[in-house]
Amino acid sequence: MADKDKHAARKKRMITLAAIIFGLVVCGIVALACYFALQDDYDSDTASAVTITTESTSPEQRQGDSQSVPLASTLRASYDYIIVGAGSAGCVLAARLSEDSSARVLLVEAGPDDRNITELIVPFLGVKAFGTALDWSYETVPETRFKGLSGKFNRIRAGKVLGGTSSVNAMIHCRGAAEDFNRWARYTEDSSWDYRHVLSYFRRAEGAQGDLKSSSSLGETGPLSVSVGATVALPATFIAAAKQAGFAENPDYNGAKRLGVAHVQKNQLNGERISTARAYLRPALLRPNLDVAANTYVTRVIIERGKAVGVHLTQGSGVSTALTFTVLASREVILSAGAIGSPKLLMLSGVGVRTDLEALNIPVKADLPVGENFQDHIRQEINFKTNKNLGLSLSVLSDPSILQDYMSNESGPLTTAYGVEAIMMAAFNEEDKAKDWPQVMYEVNAMSSSSAQLTQVNYDNRTIQELAGRDNIAYGFQIFTTLARPESRGAVTLRSNNPFDKAAVTSNYVINNADIETLIESMDIVHRIASTPALQYIGAELSEDFPYFPCKQFQYNTTDFWRCQIKSRPISNNSPSGTCKMGPKGDKTAVLDPQLRVQNIENLRVVDASIMPWITSCHINAPTVMIAEKAADMIRGRSPLEPTDLESR
Repeated sequence: MADKDKHAARKKRMITLAAIIFGLVVCGIVALACYFALQDDYDSDTASAVTITTESTSPEQRQGDSQSVPLASTLRASYDYIIVGAGSAGCVLAARLSEDSSARVLLVEAGPDDRNITELIVPFLGVKAFGTALDWSYETVPETRFKGLSGKFNRIRAGKVLGGTSSVNAMIHCRGAAEDFNRWARYTEDSSWDYRHVLSYFRRAEGAQGDLKSSSSLGETGPLSVSVGATVALPATFIAAAKQAGFAENPDYNGAKRLGVAHVQKNQLNGERISTARAYLRPALLRPNLDVAANTYVTRVIIERGKAVGVHLTQGSGVSTALTFTVLASREVILSAGAIGSPKLLMLSGVGVRTDLEALNIPVKADLPVGENFQDHIRQEINFKTNKNLGLSLSVLSDPSILQDYMSNESGPLTTAYGVEAIMMAAFNEEDKAKDWPQVMYEVNAMSSSSAQLTQVNYDNRTIQELAGRDNIAYGFQIFTTLARPESRGAVTLRSNNPFDKAAVTSNYVINNADIETLIESMDIVHRIASTPALQYIGAELSEDFPYFPCKQFQYNTTDFWRCQIKSRPISNNSPSGTCKMGPKGDKTAVLDPQLRVQNIENLRVVDASIMPWITSCHINAPTVMIAEKAADMIRGRSPLEPTDLESR
């Protein structure tokens, strides 16, 4: 891009930022939930579709640069590889598979192009995408147990845009524990999934920035940038408090140890979000053997005589108005539509539980437990107020200098990971401590919550009214306690055979009592940390010390109160996984083999978080990228990377 064009783009972004920040100040909502009322124009502008037709000829060599080159408007009639879903995994696959100039690759994404959307570039603003055309806005099936949630359902956020959820998530980079992957390897009877082997793929993906280059075990030359840096003082105060409470500081929680407290590592470069679309896909867009079709749905995988041979593509919002056509795949169809989208597409294509498919008049191609084993990280939150302005408050956000700081220095509060700047991983029992295997993840949000934020995560209106005092807190923060290794299992099923109907997600959150007991124990640690000198020095105290709906019958902060809260209001941390799990040969509970191939169907794989037999014990974006890096070598028939020497890492 020419210097003149770069200057114009920067000026436009600054004007947009100023407008958004002004809107924040007018709204007076530190939690950013008022973004939902600002500039909600994705449907009319960003998400406008390009009509795509198929031809048997190859497109001409692309001209220009990757920031401006158009996405596909004409597709080949056939490709070697068709990748469904341009998310955290799909963008990685598209980039790696198209490195082979002889391989023709098609990447299909239901959402729009991510380029030049300010909210997907400036880290703090990504929450503006929630609930818009850039979000799949999944909802779980209502469960009568969830009395503390409006409508008794949970919201699960997932990006519907190039980059997928990596374009809208909190950007936190966390590999997971060694035991997560060693358990996968034992279960699949495939040592290439153990931590020594997958660590090599993590490191191939990672591009450590700044101080992390010399102080961490991260890879340094990969496309996925990882940086660290606090924007306000509160996270350092929390780290000091955790140490006073007996927890070790562990600055490199992606290194030799997981347990302990640290500043978060995040996928950013020069103050901007680095999604897999920016890290992997953008540099590959000029390759003539890669086509990217945005605003395009895959409604079914075509399976003939036990082999995937192509896909049905659709542009349009319904069956009667959609433009539908077929594209063939000579080598493989690869599903990377996420742990809700991938099982849905398999089932629509005739791969799933026989009785369920037959009930919907879907011809059965393979009888497999697709959609089972649904897992997610779920959390609780405790809100605090303070007497010192060390976090992200209204006065901080309304300071005009934050815009100038960001535009001039690529730093400041606009680079925060949605306010989360400190993370602590903890284990309670001695066995898990010895394995360095977290049971709970604590995240410190440097902002007090508000009624608008509670509405966004679907709190019941009666609870919101009772907690309305949070709207008047000048300075404060939240601590999220997140279940790292849930034992509860849910399922993803079809509502109908209409591809435009959303899948039914029965979460079964905390249906296993072990999950409840772990979260109850985690609450004691929050209060222990809050009582330390470091947090008492800034006047940290609970924003409410009374019981609230639907648990008003119990005394606040007792075991009975927290058991009631956890059972009635488990909040999704937006980490759905496990619904197309891999397993050893002959395992009837598995959908995939350890090579991520769909059992009993040739030329069909799944590559995303749905392949996890067990969810990893931290945020799942980095493991999903690793899975795609590893899968790319499998698909290309390349030898796997040599395992990493753990003694040196």
